[in-house]
Amino acid sequence: MKKKVLIVIGCLIAILALTIAGARAVYNDHEDFFNMFKSFTVRIDNQSDFDFVAIEAGILQSGDNGDIVETGSKDTLANPLASGDKVTFKPKLSIQGEGGIYLKVTDSSGRTETYGVCSYTESLSGQTDVIVSNDGVKIDQNCY
Repeated sequence: MKKKVLIVIGCLIAILALTIAGARAVYNDHEDFFNMFKSFTVRIDNQSDFDFVAIEAGILQSGDNGDIVETGSKDTLANPLASGDKVTFKPKLSIQGEGGIYLKVTDSSGRTETYGVCSYTESLSGQTDVIVSNDGVKIDQNCY
C-alpha cells in the first residue's frame, strides 16, 4: 500500500514539474502575447551622457476639435535615472476610450524631450522599451 502511495505522489510531482517547465517555456517563447494582459510598463535604458532628473508618463487623446491634447492622467517616476542605468516604470494611468501614452524626460542639462511610447491603447496594457542615447532614441512598442 505504501509503495502505491509513493508511486502516485511521485507521478503527481513529475506531472507538476513538467507542467511548470512547459508553462515557463511557452511564456519565454511568447512573452509579447502575455504582455497584453499586464498593466502597461515602460523600460527605460539611459545610454546618454546625462542623468534623467525627471521622467513623466501621461495620456494623449484627441480633443473636441481633433487636436492632440494631454489628459489629466499622468504619473512621474519618483527617482532620477543615472546615466548608464535602466529602470522599469509602471505608470499609474487611467484612460477612457482610446489614446496614446507619452514619456517626457528632462535630463541634467535642462533639456526636455517628449516621446510617444504607445501610439494606440484602449486598455493600458503591454510594454515599451525605450533606449535613449546621445544620438537619439530607439522605441520598441508592444502595447495594447
